[in-house]
Amino acid sequence: MKVCDVSTINDLRAASNIVFDEAKKSKEPAIGVYLGRYRVPIVAYPNDSRETVFENALRHQRKLRDGEIATVMLKHMLCEGGVTVSRTMDRRLGNIAKQHHIPIDELREFAIPILQEVVAECLKKSSIKIV
Repeated sequence: MKVCDVSTINDLRAASNIVFDEAKKSKEPAIGVYLGRYRVPIVAYPNDSRETVFENALRHQRKLRDGEIATVMLKHMLCEGGVTVSRTMDRRLGNIAKQHHIPIDELREFAIPILQEVVAECLKKSSIKIV
């Protein structure tokens, strides 16, 4: 597999073209990481079309952006609706993990920093001060 340096390219299509050209030239898979707003892996196989390589990279970039938007929406909804922190929170996270087939450790790793950030943000907006 050939590794392409596309870190200085500031256009996803141009970066995917470089990786595509390397795969065609070397007749083996090529990979590069586009370092625009998101770290987007670009993988090209010798039989791929130029458009396929770009579409795959663009799809990955969209998934990263969708995750960012979902996190912002979640934080907003939690801040607007309030957060109840109790002893049953771990059980609720466990139920969510089971229901959606997510390892509980991954869910905790994702949820706890978000909850901490939301609680801190809510406290900033309120007149309650924790000493």
